[in-house]
Amino acid sequence: MAGAAPTTVHAQPRLAPALPHSGGATSIQAAFSMLEHAPAQRERVLRALRDAGWAGKTRDELQHELGISGDALRPRVWQLIKDGYVRETGGTRKTAAGRAAYILVALCSECGRDLSNTGYAGHCADCAARELS
Repeated sequence: MAGAAPTTVHAQPRLAPALPHSGGATSIQAAFSMLEHAPAQRERVLRALRDAGWAGKTRDELQHELGISGDALRPRVWQLIKDGYVRETGGTRKTAAGRAAYILVALCSECGRDLSNTGYAGHCADCAARELS
């Protein structure tokens, strides 16, 4: 069959969820399995970091406090960082295993600055004052 064009069968791509995944089949399956749980877990992580104020928390501390496995926590933190709600400070604290872990802090939902421990539902003191006036 010289000159015949090769036949290619294209599988219909399965849409990957808007959750972190590496693109591999098992990673996409894992992301799909978390569609129902991820938003609530993300909210719990963000609330814990807001409650921690400027002291922040490490991923290890969040795992133990919230009872979320590292495999489930890491994508939630990654998404919060990507969306601008959380950042790594560059500072570290020791994990239970004695290793250094980066400290995470929540950011003001209005201006993006680090939160001080103000208790104003995700706003720094300046933005909270403007909102209350």
